[in-house]
Amino acid sequence: MELRIGDLSRRTGLAVGTLRYYADQGLFGKLSRTGKDYRLFPEEAVEWVRLLQAAQAAGFSLPEIRAMLGALRQGGICCQRMRQALSGRLASVRAQIRELEVLEKRIASTLEIPDGTEGPLPCSLASRLMAG
Repeated sequence: MELRIGDLSRRTGLAVGTLRYYADQGLFGKLSRTGKDYRLFPEEAVEWVRLLQAAQAAGFSLPEIRAMLGALRQGGICCQRMRQALSGRLASVRAQIRELEVLEKRIASTLEIPDGTEGPLPCSLASRLMAG
């Protein structure tokens, strides 16, 4: 059974406009159409949307998700490919965490200095922040 976009919207909770955007971006591959040119989504599109949402929540980009869904539709997404994608994303998240920890320390140490007018700016906090 094929679903019209409104049916897919109701079943997934995504707005019709969002689904249309994703379809236009090629995330669902080539879709069949009715005689009145309405998109028809296969039943599996419900699961594709769930994977899309989970991948977005994990920080994958739309091009990465398009590749994932394309491989899935072609039967080529095996656990090894998914593991590689997730491992790469985990490495990226860990790098972001390290960067945020450095930033956190910089801001915390800046907040430890007293207010004043030391430095080139009228606020010692701004001067310290600039000094890094």
